Order: sequence, then C-alpha cells, then structure tokens
Amino acid sequence: MSARPPHRLVRTCSLIALVLVALAFPSRLAAEGEYLETEVSEASAEQLPALLAAVEEAGKARKADEALRALQALRGLKHLQLEKGLLRLLKHAQPVVALRAAELLELRAYPAWKGLWAASWGQAANDKRPAVRAKVLRALGRMGVVLDKKQYDEVEKQWRWTVGNPARTNVGQLVDIAFYAEQAKDKRFARWLAENIDEPVSTNPSDPNSPPASWWEERWHLWNESKAATHAAIKALTGQDFPSTAAAREWIEANRKQGFAW
Repeated sequence: MSARPPHRLVRTCSLIALVLVALAFPSRLAAEGEYLETEVSEASAEQLPALLAAVEEAGKARKADEALRALQALRGLKHLQLEKGLLRLLKHAQPVVALRAAELLELRAYPAWKGLWAASWGQAANDKRPAVRAKVLRALGRMGVVLDKKQYDEVEKQWRWTVGNPARTNVGQLVDIAFYAEQAKDKRFARWLAENIDEPVSTNPSDPNSPPASWWEERWHLWNESKAATHAAIKALTGQDFPSTAAAREWIEANRKQGFAW
C-alpha cells in the first residue's frame, strides 16, 4: 500500500505551507523570482564598489529583510573580490540571510576560493542550519571540489539523518547533496543515492516497530520531490537510469573494480 496521501490533502497542505511562508518572510516570497538565476556576469570595475557596499550592508543588517534587500544589488553579477563578504554572510545571525548567501555562492564562487567549506560546514553557527550547509555543496560541486573523508562522512551523516527523520520542508537538502554528487561525479555517493530510488512504503503497518503513518507520509514527500535529482545524480555517476534500488545495487556490486561499493 502506497504511503502517498490523497491529492486533495496534498494541495491543502501545500497551500497552508505557502501561507505560512508568506507570513514569515513576505519580502522573500515576493522577490523569489528575482533569486532564480541561471547565469551571472563579471562585474566591471565601476560596478564593484556598489557590490562590495551591498555585501557589507547586508552583513551589518540585523533584520533579515534589510539584508536580503541589500543583496539584491548582486543580481546577475559576480566578482572575485566579493569572497570575504559572501563567506562572512554564511554565519549571519539570521538563518535566511546565511541561506541566501549560500544560494548566491553557487554561481559566484571561484576555484581560487579555498575557504568555502570552513566558512560553512566549519562554523558552529551552522551546526543547526543544515539547509545552509547543503546549499553550499552546490557551489563546491560546480567548483569541482573533492571532499576528503571527514567532509564526506559529514555529508553522508546529514543525508542519512534527513532521510531517517523525514520532513518535506527538508527536501532541498537532499536535492542539493544530490546536485553535488552529480557535479563532482563522486562514486562514494552511489549507494545512498540508489537507496533513494524506490518509493518508500510501509510493508507491515501492523508491526509495532514500524514508524507511524505520519512518518511514512513525510518520507514519501521527501522521496517524491527529490527523486528527479536522485536519478540525475546516479546517472551522472554510473551512466545508468535504474528502475529500482535492487537494479542499482546489482550494477554497483558488479562494478566494484570501477570504484563503486555497496
């Protein structure tokens, strides 16, 4: 029996979530379209002072709306000298500002920037802000950064915690981690991406040790909204688009000599 809830319930929950977001961050929701960028251009020498001032203003702002408003000046532009200011914003007191900085970094980080991991995953301020950590992985993936063992273990821990404690609001974390795996083509990610292929269903609802229905509902939403990113990532790693976790496992175990492991 599928854990998928009725469509009417899904629509109702989605509408409620949208209203709650609007109440919490009205200016962010209104300007969301402005945040969706596909490419940015190098800022000129004439434009740079204004960008530096905007990042500094955002860093000093105590209110999230003020900081987000200042950062709109960066729309469509990047520059090497923005490194210190943007990395500093990753530990901003307002989580939504730190997350916005992480979003900006995806298309603005330069290969020469060496402190991105330390400025995000290495900051105590982000220990309870997993969305910021995951979002930074998008920039690291585009930069071609290969995680060392300790870093990889931290990312795996976050993935497994997110899957094991499902909440549909955390789907972005799985998507961002999968994006890193796709960009970096890191074979270490193959197994846990493969484990996310199958639709999650409760095989024995009457088992007292089985999670409650609410757990399965959230797990289903987490899977459904991250499955496209999961398939894209595992295809980038293996060249295959597997129909099931079992098929992926069989292929991975047959290709151990290529660096894959289950």
